[in-house]
Amino acid sequence: LNDISFTLRKGETLGIIGQTGSGKSTLVHLLARLYDINEGQILLDGHPLIDFKEEEILNAINIVYQNNMLFSGSIIDNLRWGNKLATDEEIDKALKASLSDEIVNKLNDGLNSEVGQAGTNLSGGQKQRLSLARALLKNPKILIIDDALSAIDTINEAKIRSNLAKYYPNLSIIMVSQRISAIKNADHILVLHEGRINGEGKHETLLKTNEIYKDIYDTQLKGAEV
Repeated sequence: LNDISFTLRKGETLGIIGQTGSGKSTLVHLLARLYDINEGQILLDGHPLIDFKEEEILNAINIVYQNNMLFSGSIIDNLRWGNKLATDEEIDKALKASLSDEIVNKLNDGLNSEVGQAGTNLSGGQKQRLSLARALLKNPKILIIDDALSAIDTINEAKIRSNLAKYYPNLSIIMVSQRISAIKNADHILVLHEGRINGEGKHETLLKTNEIYKDIYDTQLKGAEV
């Protein structure tokens, strides 16, 4: 990564898009301090990220990956792994925001239903929804969704984005995706290419000014909208 600079404010959503190998995952790992930058700085609440303890970063920044792991045990056990002290109200809100309530309501034992090893008895989209609910229960300041809605259809994906804004208005979100449908409504979008910012702005602006973004859009959406 080179010459990367942006600001994410409280309650805003930042979209990050780019082709495979553009640097999206590297950027996410740096923001969560899974490894450190070589130069420059990353600030959290105005303070260098390097000054925070690991536990403080884990509490402030949570990442939901495309293939987050679910464990053997009940659904509620998996959810409380995100926050053992979560109240019933907090659990209900996280389930609704992630559309996981639809999953739970269809199961005979509800939240007490058993999850197979690695969630083998759940579909990819169901696992992604429950992983998102678990992350929300940690009440992070920043939620990074790293292609973690990829197995969810675009209609439910849009519902989840709307729910996040409704139920968690102060949550700052970084939405990393290869699908324009996931990031088109973000407050600000970065287009990464070969480790650099190739373009930035809102969806409508990038369609007019950035060839990479326009090419992705034409491939994914234009044909479907005609």
